[in-house]
Order: sequence, then C-alpha cells, then structure tokens
Amino acid sequence: PVTIQGGSLIKLISGDLTGATEQFNKATDRLFSGAIVDAFNYEKALQKLEIQEIELLKVRAQTNKELSNFKFIAADTNKTIEERISALQAANKIETETLAIELEIAKERLRIKQAQNAEQGTNRAGLRAEAELISTVANLEQQSLEKQKELTTQLNSLLQEQEQKRIEAFQKKLIS
Repeated sequence: PVTIQGGSLIKLISGDLTGATEQFNKATDRLFSGAIVDAFNYEKALQKLEIQEIELLKVRAQTNKELSNFKFIAADTNKTIEERISALQAANKIETETLAIELEIAKERLRIKQAQNAEQGTNRAGLRAEAELISTVANLEQQSLEKQKELTTQLNSLLQEQEQKRIEAFQKKLIS
C-alpha cells in the first residue's frame, strides 16, 4: 500500500489530481476491504456462538434437571446400591458432557477475541474483555474439576458401602 500511496503522492505533486485520487482509493480499498472482511468474519463467528449459547442454556437447564433427579436417586437409601451407583455415573457423564460444551464455547469466544485484538490492535477494553474471557475459561475448568471431584467422592462412598455389604454378606455366609 505504501508504494501505491507514494505513487498517488507523486501524481498529486505532478498535478494529476484524478490519477492521485484513483491511486489512493485503490490503496485504501485494499487496506479497508481486508479489515471489513475480517470484521464480518468475526461478527459471523460471534453470531454463531450466540446461537450455540442459546442452545446451551436449554441443555444446561435439562442437565440441571437430570442432575437433581440422579442425585435424588443416589441419595435414596431405599434404592439398591447398584441403582444409586448407576445414577451417580449417569450424573457424572451428563455433567462432564455439558461442562465440556460450555468450555468449548468459552474457549471459542476467547479465541475470537484474541484474534480480534491481534488484528485490530489492543486497547484497554479489548484487553479487559480478553482477560474476562480467560477468567471465564479458567472458572469453567475449575468448576468442571470440582463437579467431577464431588461426584467421584459420592461414587467412591457408594462403592465402599457396596463392598462393605459384600463383606458382611460373605461373613454371614461363613458363620451360617
């Protein structure tokens, strides 16, 4: 672009105002058309993410409902240990899957913001938005680990209870 703009300057100095204008317009058209295409692509990517986030709201609501149901079953001592273990395993599976989707969307939003900042240059608002997205990703990763730990702890407790019952049943069998 510099040579074309320099060429337009030479034309302007030599008195060719029309040639200078045409040369300058060609240079700026190329320069700004790339920025417009990039801005359009970022906007398109963000729109796609927003649609995914709307769907995720529905998925998260359904997941929370199912989690409550599975946790209720897991806590119900009237159910067999196998049913309770199965419920916790199902809860762990759906929670892990949903958090993975949430994390994927958050990482994509961060990737887009980082690309925008790299392309457009960073200002305070851009840096802050990027930092908030980095924080969101880190929080989702932490949340995922905490949920997995919680469900794994409950599952281990049930597995220990199951093993204890087996031992007791075996001991009764030996005594009889």
